[in-house]
Amino acid sequence: MNKKKKKITDSRFVRVILARKSVVFCLIVLIVTLLISIFADQVAPYGYDDQDYTSILQGASSKHLLGTDVLGRDILSRLIYGGRVSFSVGALTVVMASIIGIALGLVAGVAGGTISAVIMRTIDAISAVPTTIMSLFVTAILGRGIVNMCIAIAITLVPSYCRITRSQVLSIRNADYVVAGTLAGNNRTLNTIKHILPNTISLNIVMITMNIGAAIMCESTLSFLGMGVNPPMPSWGSMVNDGYTYLERLPLMAIIPGVYIMIVVLCFNIVGDAVRDALDPKLKGTLADARTKKRNRMKAEAASAAAAAGAEE
Repeated sequence: MNKKKKKITDSRFVRVILARKSVVFCLIVLIVTLLISIFADQVAPYGYDDQDYTSILQGASSKHLLGTDVLGRDILSRLIYGGRVSFSVGALTVVMASIIGIALGLVAGVAGGTISAVIMRTIDAISAVPTTIMSLFVTAILGRGIVNMCIAIAITLVPSYCRITRSQVLSIRNADYVVAGTLAGNNRTLNTIKHILPNTISLNIVMITMNIGAAIMCESTLSFLGMGVNPPMPSWGSMVNDGYTYLERLPLMAIIPGVYIMIVVLCFNIVGDAVRDALDPKLKGTLADARTKKRNRMKAEAASAAAAAGAEE
């Protein structure tokens, strides 16, 4: 029975995701961008720090498709290598934030009392500070670098996982199967891991998907403000900052990485919204399945017509 239910759930997840052309398109964009970033050494025409002093601030040409920056570095190559930083920060950040947030949410929900109050007041204090300001504060203390930036961004994302997990724990900790586990002799830790934790995963998966885009946006903001990766390592945010000074002379230098950030973040948000709808049918996002709605409406109209015909007879 469980295998059949799991198969039905998996088929519904795939059907909801693949039924939407916009979601499929976004998945393709993200996969292609990720693969290009991973194989940047083979794909990029130049190294991210290779300099051509004869082509400083050059516009698009056959030699440099998107032009060069103030140091003669190929913008296209730096854009490709910059994807490594953005995807790495996005993935590492959500992994760190989700592990810490889920753990704190489980402890707060199961323990209750003073422990829960201390954890949740700390989470409230973190949430009260704007994300960018908190990230800048932590980065200023830890210093620049990918790992320190991931820690800074992860701290700002922990509250969302903690709150979701705690709310789920509070709603199911007195369920029959949880109580049965306790009566069977399981201690609180084992009971939490075995019966409570699995029921918090779905919503956290949705949050992870949507927070990757937020993490990339925050990384770009920090890099734009000069608190991101150490030069000469490229980042989309730092490339926007580099091109901002020469916006009138060479607009592509700032516009292209800015558009790249916008597209990637938008794609993650659209995919995350679709994952939410697929994992929880009660939640209807902005990407509702038009074909399913149309099919249901046609069935309802057909049923109404049949009922009217039966009434006339």
